[in-house]
Amino acid sequence: MFFTADNGSVGMELWKTDGTAAGTVLVKDIWTGTNWANISKLTDVAGLLYFVANDGVNGEELWQSDGTTAGTSMVADLNATGIDQLTNVNGKLFYRASGELWSRNSSAVTPSMVKELGEGGWEGAPLSLTAVGSTLFFTAVYAWATPGPKVSIGRELWKSDGTAAGTVLVKDLVDIPVSTYNDYAWGSSPVNLVNNNGTLFFSANDGVNGQELWMSDGTTAGTTLFTDLTSDSGSSDPQNITAIGGRLYLTAMSEAKGREPLTVID
Repeated sequence: MFFTADNGSVGMELWKTDGTAAGTVLVKDIWTGTNWANISKLTDVAGLLYFVANDGVNGEELWQSDGTTAGTSMVADLNATGIDQLTNVNGKLFYRASGELWSRNSSAVTPSMVKELGEGGWEGAPLSLTAVGSTLFFTAVYAWATPGPKVSIGRELWKSDGTAAGTVLVKDLVDIPVSTYNDYAWGSSPVNLVNNNGTLFFSANDGVNGQELWMSDGTTAGTTLFTDLTSDSGSSDPQNITAIGGRLYLTAMSEAKGREPLTVID
């Protein structure tokens, strides 16, 4: 197990333990002295630990560790901001940096941006990175001006296989014409993305049925409203969506009973 701790001598740094006192040791003093390295987002990807840390020289960057001092190093000085959303997708690391989607294979020398979803000061701002098999699902805002006509799509569901060509919009649930590049519809704003037995479930508002439970197999045709719990434009607002043992649990609103747990979904 990896964790962060401050022993009073080296500041808050990276440690590991095998469950014994003797096997609980400092991995590396990343920001030497008593300074804190601000380690966060510890994520296991194919047996390597990835995390964000500040060594006092390069600022907050992406790091990796195999559990040894020599094997704990900065992956690359990306000079990026807001590195977060670290996600393991079938042995490949995906994350957000400087408002765009990035990835890295363990064999790659440096990470790379998967696809730039925004330009001209706009960012795709990927959120809710969720692994379903070998596919990454996430939400993003698409904003592009060149080449061709200006296009912008509010926050919708996307997927990626780690390539630019394989990073695509799954479905535009709120198809609202946008008059100019700077006009943004909110989109369906999917939230609470959860993998349940290889199917993605999430909450979204298509502008017709309100905030309801949706499902997706990664195709446009296979991205559908699972159930409209209110049967009108009102919202049941599904929250706390959780997959346990092949079943899905959530809470939702009804006019008669307020917010209550829902029957599990097999």
